[in-house]
Amino acid sequence: MIKKLYKKSIWYFLISLLFFQPARYVLGDSLTSVWNYVLIAVCAVYVILYIKSVRDEGMRKPDVGILALTGAHVFCLCISSIFNISTSNIRGGVIYAAFLTGFALYSRFGLRNAPKQFLEGMIAAGTLVCGAHLLTILLYQNNGGMRKGIDSAMGRAYSDNWFLLGHANNSFFVVFPVVVLLFVYAYQFHNKWIKLAYLFALFALACFCVQWSLAGFLSFSVFLGLVVLDGIPSPGAVRIVKKAVDLRLNMIVFLTLESFLALFSGLSRYTDFLLKYFGKGQSISARLGIWTNAVRYIMMRPIFGNGWNREAVEIMRLTRSHTHNILIEYLYCGGIVAVFLFLFAVEYLQRQIDTRKSLFYSNKASRIALYAVTPYMLACTFDYYMFRYHPMILYIILWYLYYHSGTAGLSGKGSRDGGGYEQTDRNTDFSQSI
Repeated sequence: MIKKLYKKSIWYFLISLLFFQPARYVLGDSLTSVWNYVLIAVCAVYVILYIKSVRDEGMRKPDVGILALTGAHVFCLCISSIFNISTSNIRGGVIYAAFLTGFALYSRFGLRNAPKQFLEGMIAAGTLVCGAHLLTILLYQNNGGMRKGIDSAMGRAYSDNWFLLGHANNSFFVVFPVVVLLFVYAYQFHNKWIKLAYLFALFALACFCVQWSLAGFLSFSVFLGLVVLDGIPSPGAVRIVKKAVDLRLNMIVFLTLESFLALFSGLSRYTDFLLKYFGKGQSISARLGIWTNAVRYIMMRPIFGNGWNREAVEIMRLTRSHTHNILIEYLYCGGIVAVFLFLFAVEYLQRQIDTRKSLFYSNKASRIALYAVTPYMLACTFDYYMFRYHPMILYIILWYLYYHSGTAGLSGKGSRDGGGYEQTDRNTDFSQSI
């Protein structure tokens, strides 16, 4: 039995490795193409397995939320691109949509059938690749480790750090979900892993500080702060974490903030301050310009959006290839339809959690998964990459923590998946104050 479970973890490790693809400039065009074809084939397998599962067992509540959130991305990347075929990059959109859909259904399959082994495989692959990426930040930052060339779309020179998964802001959306999964696994299955989770998180925090990815650094700091506050039995700490676990409140606060920044240039008067104390005045000014340009094109196609544009089109319109803001990105690519699907997915999950408040919040692993929302939305306010599908697992694992709250935890189908788990939550009174 142990040997069988070990083999299952290895299998999930190997499959998960495919979803942590190094940057194209690391692999080269030929190897990247081969990797993409293999990954598309794997994604197709899990789409077929999902269809078979729904046909045999029917659709469950988690499926509604997962399909809604996946649908928001697919609409932006594919459907809206068809409506804007003259300016869209349909091939790129279809590839990214396939990766995202496959990753979501692979995660759903693993958490449904063998959650412990799936998380072991996913975390092993993630820490291996993300750890290597963080090392490249330490090795190449300000030490001549730069790649240079000519931008084919604009004919201009560029230089960028040669990091394994891309530049720091981009890679945050890969590294951060791995850190959160490590904490969730530690508190749900093995409390001996808690120290390892803190060490890896602090290592990531230090590397993002070295790179000075301000959004990434602040987001990791907020997440670790919330995890630490969860263990402090004081009224003030409880009030803070109560707000942090409210998905609905998070959406209201951050979407209001993003609207204020985009529509009213909310940071324009602080650019000198940010440049002086954080070295970020120019990047903030650039974002304000991008948001202003994006809003103009959003108003032209408010319902269905502009689709996944060709890089040359995006650069001509926005001066960059993405909008640096989750709300603006959804509106720009998929319009009101995409925003509606995104908000529906979040609200639907919150409504289900509300039906099991005491059971759900009594598990510290569940609370930690929710603590990821505030720092994630903070990062998405200043940087968002729709093609980065890894944060999808944060939403999916919340569903399965909900679905199995009050039962055998994440062990799903009982002994077939490796039995129960060791409960390590020491703050069970938390649920009484929610």
